[in-house]
Amino acid sequence: MDVPEITAATSESTPSTSFPPVRACIFNMDGLLINSEDIITASLNTLLENPNAQLKLFFSFDYAASPGGAFDKASVKALIDKFGGDEAYFKVKKQGNKHLVSTFEGPKTTDDWIELKASTNCFFIPDWSSLGPEKAAAAAGGVVDGLFSFDAWPVGPTNKTTTTDKEYQAALSSKAFMMPPDFVEIPTWNDYGESHYIKPVTKKDEYNGLLNAFGAPVDYVTNNPHQGWLKLLPFYVAQYKAGGKAPAVTKEEAALYYRTWPATTCPNGGTTGNNPQFGQTAIPPEQMVEDSIFFAALLTSDANINVTVAVGGTQIPASRGAVPMGANTGVISLTVLRGGTTVAEAKGGPELSTTCQNNVQNRNGAAV
Repeated sequence: MDVPEITAATSESTPSTSFPPVRACIFNMDGLLINSEDIITASLNTLLENPNAQLKLFFSFDYAASPGGAFDKASVKALIDKFGGDEAYFKVKKQGNKHLVSTFEGPKTTDDWIELKASTNCFFIPDWSSLGPEKAAAAAGGVVDGLFSFDAWPVGPTNKTTTTDKEYQAALSSKAFMMPPDFVEIPTWNDYGESHYIKPVTKKDEYNGLLNAFGAPVDYVTNNPHQGWLKLLPFYVAQYKAGGKAPAVTKEEAALYYRTWPATTCPNGGTTGNNPQFGQTAIPPEQMVEDSIFFAALLTSDANINVTVAVGGTQIPASRGAVPMGANTGVISLTVLRGGTTVAEAKGGPELSTTCQNNVQNRNGAAV
């Protein structure tokens, strides 16, 4: 199962107009995770109005955003009881069609789930990443049926490894792990505040209030689309569902991912690499990023292929998935040619610039 996460403070709280396009955009997905109590209570009746839809829904209670880091246990039970049995609520077939329930954090109230599981008969896969794999697996007498790891980013200027995944799998033994092999969750669909959204950026009022609430010194969303990742997603989802066997490429695609300013162009505005509040060592952010333009392509054949990244008027031959920014500025595009004929391209993103926004470095990337 592949699940993108829908977060609070967006137009997803108005499902009658926003949910159908969301469903259409999530290629090959099986479900949507709803993690805001406001969205749950205001929207579920509408979101669940089509029980025959392929796309299903389930709850992930955002304890981290809830006052005091807790949800009222009776309220959680009432919501699960009300919606869990609905045809459009996601069920885990291999577990007797139990309704799936998750959380974002909630380490202070792990014992609540002993009673909640017993009374709702849910299949419970929380994200208790702050506890670490072993403590999370053992919490409340091992109440979990599995765990979701939010550890999706490297701690420092290194490539992400599978070490944490293996630690979770060891701690869980035969229980489910939300990341391969059992479930895949994509964080997130529309968490603009944390810059890891894949939803197309269309309406500024979806995130303006969030940026203002955070006191963001720059608007780091409007000109930073991420939907380029959606081009490649159907292929990788299909590959995952086929047990790792790559499907045939039916449409050749190309995608670009890049930051719009070199790492040392502007003041960092107090940004740190890593978060000391989570026991991580703070690293200057400019040391954690690579001044490169990254690209990927899905092709029916790699025979007689030439790839060019253009920045401004400069054409940069490419072959290894990335080219250096160098001193180039201007519009960025990617062209994939076979025998001199364009078969895939990526363009339309923000320019590479050396002019600062409000004298602050915008470190959000763009994917087109």
